[in-house]
Amino acid sequence: MSLDLARYRKALGAFPTGVAVITTNDPSGQPTGLTCNSFSSVSLEPPLVLWSLRTQSRLLPTFRAAKQFAINVLRHDQHDISANFARSDDKPLGDLDIVTGELPTVRDCVARFKCRTVSEYLEGDHVIFIGQVVEFDYLDEFEALVFYRGTYKAIAESIDRRAFSAKDIDEARRHIYTLLAELASERAGEADLQALERGVDEIAGLEREGKMKERAYQALEFFHLIAQAAHSPVLSTMVKTIEDISKDVVTEGARHMKWEEMRHPVLQKVRADIVHAIKAADKPRVSQKMHEYFRHSPMLLWQDRKFTAP
Repeated sequence: MSLDLARYRKALGAFPTGVAVITTNDPSGQPTGLTCNSFSSVSLEPPLVLWSLRTQSRLLPTFRAAKQFAINVLRHDQHDISANFARSDDKPLGDLDIVTGELPTVRDCVARFKCRTVSEYLEGDHVIFIGQVVEFDYLDEFEALVFYRGTYKAIAESIDRRAFSAKDIDEARRHIYTLLAELASERAGEADLQALERGVDEIAGLEREGKMKERAYQALEFFHLIAQAAHSPVLSTMVKTIEDISKDVVTEGARHMKWEEMRHPVLQKVRADIVHAIKAADKPRVSQKMHEYFRHSPMLLWQDRKFTAP
């Protein structure tokens, strides 16, 4: 059976995949790697993953000899790193955002998996590498880069965040989260209330420890807890868009401001008041406190900035 390879490639491109960079050290100890979208999980127990490499790749002997590799899942704005690793020449990697060490890794990507090679299989024109994950980490605040029909995309690309000012976003957050908080005052169970109280305590704890970046994202998580406490599946699904946009705004804001500047000292008390009002099932006070929160929202400090990709 003969296939039209050009059409076959297009058919394969109809399946969206994440974009990863596979890294290791060459025999001289220098970092090297390549862009790959064949990464996949194989097993949870033990934690096994796979990826494949063309038999004609100049890096095949390097990965076979290394016996270890790292899988770096790229975030939505790391097109340049993907493009650099996709080059077929011997461009040095020192000018890229690489963390060197026993295994080189990409800095600030969505997820990283450090693996030791446990087996490899030759199938067709590729070698399949199976690796056991020995260490991993991830950054929950970023969206992943996606490759679909021959081009890069972001997971939530259907929403053009550049069209929204911080004021637009803050207004949407004000309305939807106030509604969710009012519903929470009617529907929250004991577990929901405990989660909200822990959320407020965690924000305060991170601030005391000077972990201001983590504090900023935990402050967004507080609103996610409110959405959960509302027990409205439809609204909770819709609010995911607001959560994603809010994370992007905070991430972009951090490029222009220090993390310490991205807080308002009044808001921690207001958060505690919101939880107290929800716990007391005091719907009018919930609404009052939510409006008070958004009157002091730090996003309004950024309303004249444009949050666009670099």
